[in-house]
Amino acid sequence: MAQRKLPGKLYDSPPAVRVLPGKEAAPGSGGGLPQGRGFVGRDQRPRPDEGSLAIPPGSHRDARIESGLLAGRPQLHGAALVRPGAPPAPSDMSLPGPPTVPPGEELAQEGGYRAALDAYDRALLAAVLAQANGSIREAARVAGLSRNGFRAKLRRLGL
Repeated sequence: MAQRKLPGKLYDSPPAVRVLPGKEAAPGSGGGLPQGRGFVGRDQRPRPDEGSLAIPPGSHRDARIESGLLAGRPQLHGAALVRPGAPPAPSDMSLPGPPTVPPGEELAQEGGYRAALDAYDRALLAAVLAQANGSIREAARVAGLSRNGFRAKLRRLGL
């Protein structure tokens, strides 16, 4: 095979990549290679500034709770929905009594557990719906359900 020669202009042009001198080129300077800020202290964390030191540690849930409080959303105090700026009334702070559970023999009958659970759900959803002034969207949000899930429960329970 014949060896091909490259044109002379490729040999005469300045190199595209600049070759840096090795360590021996600059004694005491750590070598001839440049050390940018990206490499110096790469394994070190940045020092916190005053602003970040003023923030108490916490989880992302704490931040979500605080942002919800600061956003002016309604808050649930006791068993009542209290709007921001309105102090809760003493009646709002009272919790409902324990759910009424049928005696053991009624629960032992077929469907007794389901009937007791449905009765509890029926009372709870009716109370949440009344508290939200009939708004299904707001009642579902307070109950922690999706709007469609809340509506399906209402239909199933006959409310």
